[in-house]
Amino acid sequence: MNKSPSFLRKQPLTKKEERQPSQKKELDPGINSRVYNDRVKDSPTQPETLLPAQLARLTGVSTDTLRYYERKGLLKPVRNRSNGYRRYPVGAAGKVRLIRRALAIGMTLDEISAVIKVRDNGGAPCRRVREMAAAKLRELEDTAREIESVASELRSLIQSWDSVLAATSAGEQALLLESFPDSLLTSQRIIRDLSSARNRRRDKKRKEAIDET
Repeated sequence: MNKSPSFLRKQPLTKKEERQPSQKKELDPGINSRVYNDRVKDSPTQPETLLPAQLARLTGVSTDTLRYYERKGLLKPVRNRSNGYRRYPVGAAGKVRLIRRALAIGMTLDEISAVIKVRDNGGAPCRRVREMAAAKLRELEDTAREIESVASELRSLIQSWDSVLAATSAGEQALLLESFPDSLLTSQRIIRDLSSARNRRRDKKRKEAIDET
């Protein structure tokens, strides 16, 4: 049987070599290589400004809403001198979200504008914001009490009508409206006033916020 030359035989590892894990060396492509340059070129960069469509997509509002905020002085875009396009700083996204939160608690755009102006000038309108929110809460609580009072009177009226109808033969007029108490005339006026006020607030909010499409 032929034996392989000694230099072709696999030599046993020493104990020191057995303890050391094998390490794979990675080649450094260097800054002048195509690999390095491609990585630098493809690395994402944070834009310094946003187009209206980009800002609208980030904040979940329409571009019409952004224009309306501009007219109210809440947003201040810059225009590209070469093409006239409007662009917003990246921080405008946070401001739009702030506006939406303030609208959600019932603040008007004029109130929000006043708050933002104080903030932009380095002031701290926090207590003023708290006062505004407390005023909105008192308004809601007053409205809720008025509605509950009217609802209680109307509930009693319906119960009395049920008694009248139970004693009225089929086909006979019960004259329910004639039994309408005078006290409820005032209540009905309150209902109309509340409804009108609610509609005015809704219309104003719709005009200010401009429903997102």
